[in-house]
Amino acid sequence: MNSKIEHFALVEKAIRFILGNPKQLLDVNVLAQELGLSGDELDAVFMAWASIPVAKFIQFSRLNFSKPQNETPSLFQTEIPNQTLSTSLHVNMEAMSEEECANGCSNLKIFYQVASGFLGQYLVACTAKGICFLHFGDSETTLLEVLKSNFSKASLHNQNYPFLDEVHSAFGDRFNAAGKFSLHIKGSAFQLDVWQALLTIPLGTRKTYGQLAQELGNPAASRAVGTAIGSNPIAVLIPCHRVVRESGALGGYRWGLERKHALLCLEAFQTNAWLDL
Repeated sequence: MNSKIEHFALVEKAIRFILGNPKQLLDVNVLAQELGLSGDELDAVFMAWASIPVAKFIQFSRLNFSKPQNETPSLFQTEIPNQTLSTSLHVNMEAMSEEECANGCSNLKIFYQVASGFLGQYLVACTAKGICFLHFGDSETTLLEVLKSNFSKASLHNQNYPFLDEVHSAFGDRFNAAGKFSLHIKGSAFQLDVWQALLTIPLGTRKTYGQLAQELGNPAASRAVGTAIGSNPIAVLIPCHRVVRESGALGGYRWGLERKHALLCLEAFQTNAWLDL
């Protein structure tokens, strides 16, 4: 099996155990034993996965997701030093035209590839204008089915394209929250507004569904905002993982709560916005 997938599979199990046992006092050895590893072996997995010590990952997980935000100091309320902002993704989003979306996107030529990275297996696709699809999943067959359901009559080509290389660089061997990306996406006017608002959430921070609804000028639209977030076609680059519930709980994530939890931890680590533990 691909080592990237093996590492993420173990990290995913570790996160599932952490989230499933919020009241249990965990240290590296307890978590390692649950996974059938030694403490040193588990630490090596996390370091190989994303250069993050497993002890730090456990501490962050407990302090930031086990209690509502108003009960514990939040990493994401920490001001990020200006020098770290250069690690943020720079994303330009262009909406597909009515002509491009017409008749199942039959006028579009789409290039795609399936690859594996620090968040497991993913499928990324693009048009000549930018990335139009980025999903994570457990099988190439399922990922391809989702792509086809979104672009039912587009001309699909399993081959490389420069836009795809940029994604592979960001989601390859290690977490790399830097780069410039062009997106070319299909959605309703409301969805596009929500996705554009997500792009304004800085790396290492989070907002609630209610805050986004208020910023969009409709405080009562939290549920509609949540639905639009749930239909986000491009994982991570449109950072829907940075939206949580009012309580501070993770909420939902179409690619699994383990991935959402991992992303929040890794972004915090990369921005040096850690609490002094």
